[in-house]
Order: sequence, then C-alpha cells, then structure tokens
Amino acid sequence: MGQELHYNGERVHNLTEAQAIDLLTKRDAEWQLKIDTLKAENLELLKNSDSLSIMWEAKYHDEVEEARVDKLTLIAKSARIEALEAQNDANIKLMELSKKPKPKWYQNSYLWLLSGLMIGNLVSSN
Repeated sequence: MGQELHYNGERVHNLTEAQAIDLLTKRDAEWQLKIDTLKAENLELLKNSDSLSIMWEAKYHDEVEEARVDKLTLIAKSARIEALEAQNDANIKLMELSKKPKPKWYQNSYLWLLSGLMIGNLVSSN
C-alpha cells in the first residue's frame, strides 16, 4: 500500500543502490533545470525592472521640468494680465476724459473778456 516505484518505465519493488543514485541524479538534474530557468526569469525581470526604473526616473525628471516651465509660464501670463489690466484702466480713464464736453468757442470767458476790453477801448477812444 505504499508508493509504486518505476524505473525506466518498469514497475519495481526494490531499487538497487545504482538505480536509486540514478533516480536521485535525474531528479536533481530536473530541479537544477527548474532552478536555472527561474534564475534566468528573475534576471530578466530584474533587467526589465532596472530599465523600467530608469524610464520612470527619466519621466519623473521630464515631469518636474515641465512643471517648472508651466510655473514660469503662469508667472509670465499673470504679469501680462496685470499689465493689460493697468493698460485697460488707463484707457478707461482716457475715454472718460475724452467724453467730458469741451466748451464751445463762444463759452470761452477769456475770449469774452478780451472782446469786452477791445470794445470798451474802441468806445472810450471815440
């Protein structure tokens, strides 16, 4: 009721020392092949992870540089907006000044004073 033993495709009840050593050697060779395969796969994974970490590091530096450029762009745009707002305020003041009614020529008090003096001078000299 134990485990059946097979050697070279035949069922055997007892193994000789040479057969046992041969089975153990084959088993060890299978396990060594599996270990070597796993090592190779792990090595490939490590290489991939190294290249991925290099790629992610480069992407991180690119993102940091892009963020720095974006920050400088925002600062420049903010300064431009402030300058445009100041120019807009000046334009509004200039427009308000230009909307003030200008006096007509006959509303000029200096003109009336001068004409009055000239008429008075003419009248008094006659």
